[in-house]
Amino acid sequence: MNTKRDVLMVGVALVAGLVGGVVSSWLLMGTPVLAQKESEFIRAEGFVLGDQAGGPRAFLYMKPGAGPFLEFYDRDGKTRAILGLRSDGRPLLGLYDQAGEKSAELGTLANGSLNLRFSDHTDKTHTLLGMTSGGIPVLTLADQAGKPRVALHLGTEGSPSLNLYDQSGKLRTTLDLSQGEPRLALFDQAGKTRAALGYTELEVKLTGATEKRAVSSLVLFDQDGKVMWQTL
Repeated sequence: MNTKRDVLMVGVALVAGLVGGVVSSWLLMGTPVLAQKESEFIRAEGFVLGDQAGGPRAFLYMKPGAGPFLEFYDRDGKTRAILGLRSDGRPLLGLYDQAGEKSAELGTLANGSLNLRFSDHTDKTHTLLGMTSGGIPVLTLADQAGKPRVALHLGTEGSPSLNLYDQSGKLRTTLDLSQGEPRLALFDQAGKTRAALGYTELEVKLTGATEKRAVSSLVLFDQDGKVMWQTL
């Protein structure tokens, strides 16, 4: 007789019977399961599900300082997936590689925005796909140091924008649509516009009016933001 296998089968049968009874009670009586007497439930600090070899494959527990967590392990005992609630109630889904290092995470931020994060073995983010609390999608790519270098997003009016950043995180290039017209802007290390190709709005110093440049225009600026040269 295989004792470990028999114990496992008995445990599975008991859990299956318990789940079946609870579901049947909820479907037939129309009474919420949690409204039943506490004596009808099994309470424990954790449940471990093992395979036929006796190794743990899943672990359901209450994480200290947080909420309930469910972890899944491969045959070597390495974590491959987790599902749980943070201390503030925000949900979290984590996926791990064969080395047991987190490689992807789906969750929500404190402001309510949703994001999907891809990271390396040091947990540095390299790709971030998210949506702001206002429903605006954002895609961010980071370098090996985890610093954002490329960002693709939509503006409040739905206009697309592609931003390129240097190693210090400063914006250096922007390609977007302004008033429905294409525009390419180049910035110096101080964050000032030095060149604009495409649709551009310039302020006329004498009148204070706004001059709208054509899509074919090219404007060069000095370090003080003054126009050095322009053409249509």
